[in-house]
Amino acid sequence: MKKKMIIIFLVTAGFISIPAQDKNNELLTIATFVVGDVVSNRAGKILKVTKNFIFLTGDEVITKKGTVDIQVGPGSIIRVANNTTIKIARILEANQKQNVNIGLTKGKVFSKVSPKMPPGSTFEISSPTITAGVRGTEFLVSEETGEDSQEKSTEIPEGVFVKEGEVAVKVTANDSVKDFTVKTGEEVVVTTKGILKQILEDHVKEKMRILDTLQVMKESSYKSMKELKEKNQDLLNNRPTKIK
Repeated sequence: MKKKMIIIFLVTAGFISIPAQDKNNELLTIATFVVGDVVSNRAGKILKVTKNFIFLTGDEVITKKGTVDIQVGPGSIIRVANNTTIKIARILEANQKQNVNIGLTKGKVFSKVSPKMPPGSTFEISSPTITAGVRGTEFLVSEETGEDSQEKSTEIPEGVFVKEGEVAVKVTANDSVKDFTVKTGEEVVVTTKGILKQILEDHVKEKMRILDTLQVMKESSYKSMKELKEKNQDLLNNRPTKIK
């Protein structure tokens, strides 16, 4: 079965917090690869993120000059690029369904969402401006702040950009709410002139290459880590480390 590949950009100011869930109902969400300076803010405690770090609902992930690959459940994975801040807003597993929401504050998140998620499952990237819901796809979400714009070689407007496949998008901007199905080769951008749907720009396609390197851990390894998490709560109490 041919994999669908989707690339999404979001530019937002923040995201809505979601109540904490029972740890027993959380999907195993674990760092599989870490480079450089990456930390997690867990209820005010700053924790250094290393390989096999287990994330919980409500954790804020800050990469600074580093990057981290985070596996969410048995078959989905995201790469949090450098200078990025996200929040693990929801990683729920209940009634044989998976319900994932990642809030993006700034930066870029590359994602591969498993096509084998149980029926009725959801995987969303969200902010107050845009909610992008996908399943069985590969995509990139990017949020550019005012400071970041000075470092960009090409200005990327707020919006959603799709290379292959389709994404359900809700945009709340300019005192209006609009729903879109963004398909292969299309983009939806939020500008001072309004919300525009148009042909995908060529330079966005170059952002896709990183997706080829994202790989989930072997099924046996995932099951072992899940069992360790369930049996040993000490894995969840990572030692706090001050941000330098």
